[in-house]
Amino acid sequence: KIVQDMTQPLSHYYINASHNTYLIEDQLRGPADINGYVRALKMSCRSIELDVCDGPDNEPIICNRNNMTSPLAFRNVIEVINKLAFFASEYPLILCLGNHCSVQQQKVVVQHMKR
Repeated sequence: KIVQDMTQPLSHYYINASHNTYLIEDQLRGPADINGYVRALKMSCRSIELDVCDGPDNEPIICNRNNMTSPLAFRNVIEVINKLAFFASEYPLILCLGNHCSVQQQKVVVQHMKR
């Protein structure tokens, strides 16, 4: 149940956020795991980071271009977010997209997010 006054500017609220959500142990070497998103959403995170890069077969991936972690399929991550976005909180969920995709794969990102 939403109990806060939701008419104020976004900057007036404390927002439970997650950075490098998919990295469940080490921020440089991973491992990367979709359960990082599951855990964050179940802990009422309201801002989640998604670094999206071009992936194989025209399917975008979640990755960090500056480290050695294995990528996650964007499609799988967005499905988990869609399923659990309001599992623990009814407050708005902010998706912070770090877009590192070609125009072609940006269109695929949009299609996955519309589902």
